[in-house]
This record gives sequence, structure tokens and C-alpha cells, in this order.
Amino acid sequence: MPPIEIADKILGTKSEKFLSKINSKGFNYIHNSKSFYGNTFFTVGSIFNLKLLETINNKVFPNNFEDLKYPNLAFPTLLREKNLSNLEFNLRNLGYETKWIGSHFANCYGYNKNYCIKELDEENNIIFNYEVLSFLQKTPLQPVMTYFFKFFNINLEKKIIFKSNNAIDQFKEYLRKIRKPSKPTFVFVHHLISHWPYLVDENCNFKKHEGKTNINGIKNSFECNKKLIDQLTELIIKNDNNAIVVIQSDHNWELSNNNSERYGDRREIFNVIKTNQFCKKFENSVKDNINTIKLALFCATYTEPIFSKF
Repeated sequence: MPPIEIADKILGTKSEKFLSKINSKGFNYIHNSKSFYGNTFFTVGSIFNLKLLETINNKVFPNNFEDLKYPNLAFPTLLREKNLSNLEFNLRNLGYETKWIGSHFANCYGYNKNYCIKELDEENNIIFNYEVLSFLQKTPLQPVMTYFFKFFNINLEKKIIFKSNNAIDQFKEYLRKIRKPSKPTFVFVHHLISHWPYLVDENCNFKKHEGKTNINGIKNSFECNKKLIDQLTELIIKNDNNAIVVIQSDHNWELSNNNSERYGDRREIFNVIKTNQFCKKFENSVKDNINTIKLALFCATYTEPIFSKF
């Protein structure tokens, strides 16, 4: 998800009304926010570790997993049941449950079933769950299954990727069912509508766009995401106005890989925060992933924030 100001400039979209609507509900868009990394593995890993990932030879920005001292601290490996990140440790000590709504790329079913949400249980759909798909990718059965689905006119992208990538929709379904968790709960929602392949139109219906830099696909995904975020903020306010929320991209769009001067640096991100009255004055001080999640943690405990200096 690109920053609003970059997307509007490149795509010709208009987001003033969207920003005004979410702001009226207490959600603050933080301009000039950045991620420390240009990929999901390292960014989400650093968020859960509440610090930068340690590298060999003290490289600030690792290029690949070989540069990391502890590759298991990258996402999604760090969320396996046998591991315990700094964020999970703190949440557990505060009496929080942790839940994870993922996608076909990585979710609780493949890494930590303790984090699965029973209200969204997919186990009754054994053909399409994460573990089965992962198995098929490693066996000769995959092309056979692909042919099978094609023969019966079943679109794999529409049936699996399109639906699972829309984690915000799954989160909305969860909130509609439970309204508000019965105990303190941290929900990690890994939403991939903005990610290639672009499989939505501007109203979030299925529509495939070919290519990683397909401008129409990117624009439709961007407009769809704004609609989903607007709906989500409305639902959160209705169910739990005291909830602390971070809606943030882990890196910029694919276009930044082609021309960072024109399309923005890979590490420039979309960043929206909703805290509480205690933390309101600190919101505009956090312009990176790690300090944003630290702010959320401090706000939840009504503690004066201590931010990392990088």
C-alpha cells in the first residue's frame, strides 16, 4: 500500500474525502512514514521483535536472509509456536490473547494454530486450506490438481487467492460475529489486496490484472483498500471505540522497484493510527513501523512511551 500523497499524484486518485472520513472517527494518517525494510519478511519480523533485525557485519539494511544473524526472527517463521517474539512476550504478560488472520501466503494454519480464530475456521474446507496447498506445491500433484480445477471450471485465483488476500474482510466478519472480544486481544491482520497479483476492481469484486506494474490493477487495489479501511474503521468504532488500531503497509508498491525517484522509495509507507486520549499527543511522533507498534503497546497500558532512536 503506497502513501496516499504518492498514490494520488501518480494514479490521479483523490483521497481527501477518505482521509477526512477516517479522521472524523479518530484515525490519524501519519505523513512521511517509513519502513526500515523493503520486504514483508524483515518488516513484520522487526515489528514483532520491537527492534531492528540483527545482521552479520552490522549491515543496517540486509539484502537477504544470509545477512541475518537469526533468520528465524523474520516473518513468518518467528510466529511458530516454539518461538516467542518480544511483542508476543509482552502481550502474554499483559494478559492478552494473540490472533492472526493471514492469507494464502502465510497464516495461522501453517505456523501456529493457537492463533487461529475459531469463528473463521477454515478446516471444514480441507481442499483449500493453507497446509494442503503448501503440500501440493512440493509434489507432482499440483499440475494435476490445477488441470482438475480447470476442467471443472474452478478458478483457483478467485477461489483461493482473491478471498484469502482480503484479510480485512475476514476481520470484519470476525468483528460482526463477536462484536468485541471478551478479553484483551491483539489481532494481527495480514492483508494483501494491494499485493501482486492484483485481483480486484475498485469495488473489491474479483477482476484479474496481468503484470506486477499494471497501473489499472494497482489503482483498483488502492481504491478498494480505501473502501475496506473506511468500512473497517466504522465497524471498530461501533464495536469498541477504545480499541487501539494500526493500519500500516510493510513496504511501498511494486512501482518503487522500477523508479524510486518517480514512484517513491520502497520503504515509504501508508500509516494510520488510532490510539486513546492518553496517547493522542504522541501519534504524530511515530513515523516508522517499530515505534508505531511500541506506541500501541504503551497506549494499551497507559504508560508514557519510550521510543527507539535509529
